[in-house]
Amino acid sequence: MRILRLYLSGDGPAFDCPWSLLDSEGRMQAMGTVEDVWPAHDEIELILPAGRTRFCCVELPPGAHMQSGVVLGFALEDSLINDPAENAYAIGPQREGNDYAVALTAVGLLERAQAWLKTRGTTAERILPEEMLLPLPSQGGWSLARARDGLIVRQEPAHARFVPDGAPELLDALCAAGLPLGVTLYGAPLPHVLNRVASQVAPAYDWRCAKSSTVLNFAHGALAGRKSLLQWKMALRRLSYAVLLVLLAEGSLSLIEVGWLSWQRFSLERTIVAQARQFELSALDAPHQMNAPQALRQMSARLERARRKHGLPSPGDALELMAALERVAGSELHPLVFDYRNGQLRFNSDAPSDALEHWRLRLAWHQLRLERDAAAGQMVLALRS
Repeated sequence: MRILRLYLSGDGPAFDCPWSLLDSEGRMQAMGTVEDVWPAHDEIELILPAGRTRFCCVELPPGAHMQSGVVLGFALEDSLINDPAENAYAIGPQREGNDYAVALTAVGLLERAQAWLKTRGTTAERILPEEMLLPLPSQGGWSLARARDGLIVRQEPAHARFVPDGAPELLDALCAAGLPLGVTLYGAPLPHVLNRVASQVAPAYDWRCAKSSTVLNFAHGALAGRKSLLQWKMALRRLSYAVLLVLLAEGSLSLIEVGWLSWQRFSLERTIVAQARQFELSALDAPHQMNAPQALRQMSARLERARRKHGLPSPGDALELMAALERVAGSELHPLVFDYRNGQLRFNSDAPSDALEHWRLRLAWHQLRLERDAAAGQMVLALRS
């Protein structure tokens, strides 16, 4: 991964941007000016010079930290000197409670910079404040470094200040609000106002090879680079593929379940037929043990138990009796009342006697008996005992 780091210089539409080329480990491989040909690279990192970014803290309601742009601008409106829509915003990590670190800068400059890069066939994947290139301070301490036109003071992971060379009183005011526990100097002399604070010296700060921090990145939304948008599209495409695979898997499982249930039904029917044949053969092969009616009753009882065990309706159930009656009577059946109890289906019918006799004969073939209960004035349908 080769990163071309550009230091945004000028105000456009053409920019004078010195650059450096970093490898995946952050080591500088080359450097040059805007007149030099840019080396081959994979990504562009645009550095916003120190002093062009304002860092602040804002309290946001739950869930609002996911927003950006003008929504954050309206939350800061009381402290802005311009219209919220004139700024680009980057939200940092949560600090305490619902307080969040927020950085803002002029959106017009960043739009012109991205437009200039597009004329060169590319865009920036990251737009970072120079203040965020300074190493993180120790807990309760500050990191100080010299920039082009002043002093960078990094106080927190997403909070820093820029003190111009012509306004040292800003540092005095910053110290008056509270001195740090310690100061790390990256090539900068110790300011007089910090003489009483413990300090240590570190290698000089250089924007060209300093380790970048993406805790605050302005390249999102309308300012996102083309590669960032492509990464989002690819992520959405992968997500759609995952959803499609889930749907296919669910459909396959449904088909498997339907096939399994069909096989279970076929197996159950085959078992019932095999047991019926076994009962029949047992009755024929052992006439000395029982007579035919006894064998048939025993087979019927065992078959009935097998049907109930597997959740199948009994031939003497109400639904089975009504279904049998409907098959033999058809449209001639005009019952006024159905009453089922104790294995008997009672109903009223005004069908003629010859029709009732015809029903009785057909039902007898199915081991059902149809009789008239003269006392109750009803027909009675039940299993033949």
